Amino acid sequence: MKILVVFQKGISPLSKAKEWGQRKLDFIRKHAPDTWTIYEHRLPQMLPIIIDDPSEFIAEDLPQCDLLIALSENPGIGELIPDIVSATGARAVIAPVDNRAWLPLGLQKQIERRLEGMGVAATFPAPFCTLQETDSEHPHIVAFAQLFGRPILEISHENNQIRDVQIQRMAPCGNTDYVAEHLIGVSLRDAETRAGLLHHHYPCWASMDMDDQLGDTLMHQGGLMIKLAVQDALKEECD
Repeated sequence: MKILVVFQKGISPLSKAKEWGQRKLDFIRKHAPDTWTIYEHRLPQMLPIIIDDPSEFIAEDLPQCDLLIALSENPGIGELIPDIVSATGARAVIAPVDNRAWLPLGLQKQIERRLEGMGVAATFPAPFCTLQETDSEHPHIVAFAQLFGRPILEISHENNQIRDVQIQRMAPCGNTDYVAEHLIGVSLRDAETRAGLLHHHYPCWASMDMDDQLGDTLMHQGGLMIKLAVQDALKEECD
């Protein structure tokens, strides 16, 4: 599978060490199967909300791909998604919503309609770590979501303490790896709560603003995903 990850230049407000989109790209590359080819296209940090001429921002030599992953930090990336699809021949799109200001619902609906008219499958996980293979029937989205998205863990324990954590599916930001590593030795009684705390320590990149569609913050939803993963793993282990 050929994947193109589109993200923006610039320093993340949460970490001056590495750009927000670059972190996710690097993590996905590190853990992707050898059969995947992952390309990248970096856009300017500042993009106009309304883009009159997409060719100003889309490189002429964009690679052909099967799946487009659009990591928005500005509504401008959303505006460009259909044009990038046309330029690359992508047949599926994953456009995570880690901050609703970056991909407002109205813009998301416009993108969905345009892509549907192009015969292109799309999903908009909010946040990225809620993605599951059941979110789409398209094989490229399913293949990606089997490895990256809503965390799935296997936990073994001894003397009421966590002995080992195996990751079956990981959040695309690397948060799941961090939580799993730091759960070793934690008591079963405290594991779910500790997972939620560790999720914030990583830190989570999702917005802390209330999302009207969810009635919750996207960051809280991200924390809930890892807590549920621990809960499900312990239930499976203890049954």
